[in-house]
Amino acid sequence: MDFSWEKVHLDDETKTVSFIAVPDPRRYDTIEQNGETLYVDRYFGVAFGDEVFAQMAGQAPGMPIHHAPRNISSAVDYAAARTSAVAKELETGEYVAPEPAPARHRPMENSEEKITSFISIDICGSTALRRSDAVGYDTSHKLFMQEMTAAVGQFHASIVKLTGDGLIAYIDGPTINTSADRALDLGSSVLGILHGGLNPALKSAGLPRLSVRIGADIGAACVRQFGSPATGFSQAEVVSDALNRAVKIQEIAGTNEFWVGDDLRRCQHVQWLERLTLVEPAPAALDEYPCYRLD
Repeated sequence: MDFSWEKVHLDDETKTVSFIAVPDPRRYDTIEQNGETLYVDRYFGVAFGDEVFAQMAGQAPGMPIHHAPRNISSAVDYAAARTSAVAKELETGEYVAPEPAPARHRPMENSEEKITSFISIDICGSTALRRSDAVGYDTSHKLFMQEMTAAVGQFHASIVKLTGDGLIAYIDGPTINTSADRALDLGSSVLGILHGGLNPALKSAGLPRLSVRIGADIGAACVRQFGSPATGFSQAEVVSDALNRAVKIQEIAGTNEFWVGDDLRRCQHVQWLERLTLVEPAPAALDEYPCYRLD
């Protein structure tokens, strides 16, 4: 659910807060039924009334509140700073680290299943670009991977694996909703950082500019060890239908578009729901699983 919050009291010593929460009018319509006010979710058609709110209020005391913001305050400003940094690197060979520093990479650990968001990013037309200018493309590709892996860290995400001309990242935030919100924030910011940060520097240096397609979804995931005792080979792999769907969604997304699966949409807050448009018809490649384009 989405609420508008009004703080009533904050106690720094005990780290507790009291607040009033009101259903966000951007998401809910109100109707009167049998003397009760119902809030109807205009995105999913579910109605909530006094009984639900009473249950939520009863569960609230003592509930922990998580804060997991991205490192950068503005993707636009960050992109502009990276244009200068990449331009300097191309001129002098000196790497200029991003500010603020991104979170360090954290490989997924062997664990029981956990709800996780995945985002798959891939360069469009990489084969043709490399065929026309192999040296130039390899330079652009190197810088792309450098900047995108740093951008992932700015959202406290980490890399699952590199995929040749792209990457897959995961976000396992402290709550499902923060993980889902950050996945959309990361994907939309990647497009801004690419086109507002990296590509202007590549253009100035006469290097091939890049386009991407992005897919994301959320679901249960775990890490399993695969290998052969006979040969001694062993490798940890992430096992998740959500990861597989994110990759398939990315493969059918439009150039410079960011598509998300229905499960991820259902975990979003209203500021993202307002920007998601249903892709029609539903993709046959995903057994008609609904997908949405971020506008």
